[in-house]
Amino acid sequence: MRKSGWINFLNLPSLNKMHTSALQLTQNQQRVIVLLKKSLCGTSMDESIFQDVKPYDWSEILEFSAIQGVFALVYDGLSGLSEMYRPPREILIQWELGVSKIEVRYDRQKERLRLLTGILYENGIKCMILKGIGISKLYPIPKHRECGDLDIWLFGDYDKGNRLMEESGIEVSYDSEKHSNFFFEGTPVENHQSFLNIKNGGSDAMLEPILRQLLEKDKLLTLCDSKTFIPPISFSLLFLFKHAVNHFLASGIVLRHLCDWALLLQQCTESEYQIFYETIRQHQLDKYAGIINTLALDMLGLSQTKNLTTTDHFLTQKVWMAILKQQRINHEVIKRNLIQTILGKLNSARFLYQNRWKYSVINKNLWKSEYRMRIVNNANILFKKKPSNHV
Repeated sequence: MRKSGWINFLNLPSLNKMHTSALQLTQNQQRVIVLLKKSLCGTSMDESIFQDVKPYDWSEILEFSAIQGVFALVYDGLSGLSEMYRPPREILIQWELGVSKIEVRYDRQKERLRLLTGILYENGIKCMILKGIGISKLYPIPKHRECGDLDIWLFGDYDKGNRLMEESGIEVSYDSEKHSNFFFEGTPVENHQSFLNIKNGGSDAMLEPILRQLLEKDKLLTLCDSKTFIPPISFSLLFLFKHAVNHFLASGIVLRHLCDWALLLQQCTESEYQIFYETIRQHQLDKYAGIINTLALDMLGLSQTKNLTTTDHFLTQKVWMAILKQQRINHEVIKRNLIQTILGKLNSARFLYQNRWKYSVINKNLWKSEYRMRIVNNANILFKKKPSNHV
């Protein structure tokens, strides 16, 4: 049986010198964190922070929760509030409707995954789900963890899976070096050829074979249908961490990323974490790990462990402020024409330049080579033809 909880959410006090109050939260943002902590950890709440909350405060709490990808999770925390401190009826109805939509979307995505996996299985193709539904199993209420598209891995049958979709009349797009894209019964799917952006070189190319080794070494888990595989914790630690690094650099991270990470840390054993830590330390990614671990500790009450946190409070504060200032991102996947794609790539380039300070969090020498490489790669992706081996 898995030994979990080596980092205890509930009972061990925070040993870190940097507390949530030092992270420059507005009062409504503090209220979101309190509700989120109650939702994920079951900890007792100091209700005094909800005294004199006005309807416009609740509207702001809803908006901030939605932007941060924790709308339904924060709603779950209301169960810890006395009736006198709960939001007014009209706010509660609005919140409940939003949560219902998230649940419907989750159930629909789960059913599409079951159908897709069944088709692949009948054609001799194994399927593993990355992130999304797989990571939602770590949450108290899985369907309240918001999911985007379906990220799948077909154990080396990438081309076979693409051909199967095309033979079924489904249009497959090859705009990314990392994965193909298609819509399965209205649900966007990314079929991964690789786990990371190996064409970019750098740490992605070096970590890719390590991820594949972890899949071969450790036992795979399955969803309830037994046909859909879930990666082991050892794999998810490294994969989700590097995915968060790439998100942080490219578009920014939100509280949902921290929640995923915190719950994953709770599930891993100390030996699994130490293997993970040694791997990222060798690739000079340990500074960022210390920062997001520190934020998870301060936000959700993780206890400190060797190599878990950072003492660089300045950079931690800067990353935290970037999270709080994150703008609403439209996660809806749509088909874009060439002009829309070019504009999207140019906007990404502008974002990267404006946020070049983030590269100092990872590696101070990374910025110039990374920016140049991304510009060249995006240009190649925009103007190349569909690879001949997919015909």
